[in-house]
Amino acid sequence: MPIFRCWVEDSPLAPIVHVQGDVDLLTAPEFRACMRSTASSTTHNGYVVVDLSELEYIDGGGLRVLEEGAALCEQGSRELVLVAPPPHIERILELVQLTDHLPVLNSVEALSGRAQLNGDQADRSGFDTS
Repeated sequence: MPIFRCWVEDSPLAPIVHVQGDVDLLTAPEFRACMRSTASSTTHNGYVVVDLSELEYIDGGGLRVLEEGAALCEQGSRELVLVAPPPHIERILELVQLTDHLPVLNSVEALSGRAQLNGDQADRSGFDTS
């Protein structure tokens, strides 16, 4: 069984939640705690990034954590952005339609361009996700 790890990196553009291994019944509570503390933080404006590049498996509990994180971000006028999911994980995200309302980018660097296109990242009030 892959080792699960979840940690937060403070980058200049946005906090990055890194997820490694499997998010399942046993590990979802730890993932939830990490996401809640990051998404509800008042010290970050604009975006919260979830780096899925090292995620090997995610079940319904993990998908709910992503939905909850997105809702918490929205309450704080922030946007949850998923980055670099492996193809099999991206397919799951598509099947459950999370990609319909959460942006998925190829890299953290791509977020920089997105922030520039949308203006000042601290001002999310005029942001259009369509």
